[in-house]
Amino acid sequence: MLDLVRDVADDCEPHSEKKLSGVAIGDAILRQISKLDLDLSQCVAQCYDGASAMASERVGVAAHILQQAELADYFHCMAHWMNLSASQAVKVAAIRSAQTVVRRSCFILFRTSAKKTAVLKQCIEDADDTRITKRQLISLCETRFLERHTAVVTFRQLFGFVAGDQNVEQRHCSAIC
Repeated sequence: MLDLVRDVADDCEPHSEKKLSGVAIGDAILRQISKLDLDLSQCVAQCYDGASAMASERVGVAAHILQQAELADYFHCMAHWMNLSASQAVKVAAIRSAQTVVRRSCFILFRTSAKKTAVLKQCIEDADDTRITKRQLISLCETRFLERHTAVVTFRQLFGFVAGDQNVEQRHCSAIC
């Protein structure tokens, strides 16, 4: 696994400012590719988000790597596109309201109280239900759709325990989630 900041810092003078420029990031990626003994002539694409350090045709990582891997055209990362598109769904009132319930429940009810979190975990363990895979609520991520989805699914799964009645889950989850 590449620790980009450490790798870029290794190239800098001690006690100097670490710059995460397109060239510095590109060099770190190229070093990792070299360590893995991968053939750059076989690289046919590179995907990053749209940040200028990554995507710039002149000074970005994409341009820097393209100098070494001539077939590696830059494409905006499809996972990033999906996150951007899915985050627009928050403009739908019902989705926004459901996410507000999840966010407030996670933060106000449980993240601010270790006692409530411990009681929730204990209730889940006492239920001994093999269908329940999570033992605590997950905070709603503002930028990553998949993590936001996981938080909503976890909230739905644990709603009966949050409400204090395991039978409540089936009656209310479809209206909330």
